Amino acid sequence: MVPPAVARLSRAWFPSGGIAVSGVEDAHSKLIRAGLLRQSNAGMFHMLPLGRRVQDKIEALVAGHMEDLLGKSLTRYT
Repeated sequence: MVPPAVARLSRAWFPSGGIAVSGVEDAHSKLIRAGLLRQSNAGMFHMLPLGRRVQDKIEALVAGHMEDLLGKSLTRYT
């Protein structure tokens, strides 16, 4: 019988672009390696669920600080 914690971990797999770090690594390569993005085509990336969760938390943090400073926010969706 598999313990519940191990079964949960097997469902929490996040794809990564590999473990080895190259000599010079740009920002999107780090995000791919962290499992936040996946490259679909040349120059095009899909945000994975973990990346979206991180983005939502950062947006909430910035919005909280903006409210403290009585700042306004503008959201533009295309």
